[in-house]
Amino acid sequence: MSRRSELDDDIETVSEWLTSRGWKVEMHQDGGSYIRPHEGRVVIDTSESRSEMLNSILHEAGHVSIIEEPLPSQYPAGYSANGGTPDKRSRSYRIDVLLEEVEAWRRGRILAQTLGISLKGRSFIMGRNAAIKSYAEWASKSR
Repeated sequence: MSRRSELDDDIETVSEWLTSRGWKVEMHQDGGSYIRPHEGRVVIDTSESRSEMLNSILHEAGHVSIIEEPLPSQYPAGYSANGGTPDKRSRSYRIDVLLEEVEAWRRGRILAQTLGISLKGRSFIMGRNAAIKSYAEWASKSR
């Protein structure tokens, strides 16, 4: 099996995992990959490479895992669990978002292992590190 075909199968496996939990998975070109918790949707950017798409869907599935916890969110000022309108300028908000992003990457990696997906090479780690670095820079900025 080719690497591209294997990546497509892995992306489909994670998509099926999300769908089995009642989430809709949409593939769109451009606009980035993201989650819409209140709409029950995960959007994956198809303009990314297959490897990046796999990283993205695993990361977004990590957010789903956080949201599905029966306990109140450990990131109360963050965007996934907040029922109200957070003060997006506050340091608490930015730090909670950063912490949730790190946790979503961790859970995405665990999900890959659970689903039997091999994260070959350094793509997942490099993608995770670049994303976390970007969020850390954003979180450390002053108002």
